Amino acid sequence: MLNMTRNIKRLNLFTAAAACVACVLFFASGTTYAQNSVSNYTARGIAPVPDGNISSARSIALNDAQQKIVLAALADQMSLEKLSDYFTTLQELFVNRPDVYVQRFKIISETTLQDTHHIVIEAFVENDLLQRDLESIGVNSRTQQTTTILLM
Repeated sequence: MLNMTRNIKRLNLFTAAAACVACVLFFASGTTYAQNSVSNYTARGIAPVPDGNISSARSIALNDAQQKIVLAALADQMSLEKLSDYFTTLQELFVNRPDVYVQRFKIISETTLQDTHHIVIEAFVENDLLQRDLESIGVNSRTQQTTTILLM
């Protein structure tokens, strides 16, 4: 009789554990996760070293690399034809302000060769902000469905 009671308790415990696992799997399958809207890019920035001033050249090369990263992110958002058509506007509003769109960056390597400073960085760009700003100036607007109403 004691063995039968133990077996019933084990069976109930096993059934309860299986029910808990099933509930967790059921509720977890309906969970959606927000997609991260950050993309990473790698770019090389270069700058001349004037009069041996490596600090100034480093700063200019870093800015050059960040601008190239913003340009690459813009190229991912639109066609090359549209990019070339709006290049002057995009350069003024986006490329010349990399600090707005580059979230963070990491210096991969940097060297000075023949009076030119080279820096390679990996940076992360906020795609949603870039997309919203492109839409706000009308360059990359989302297609909107038009509704036609027929009145009789």
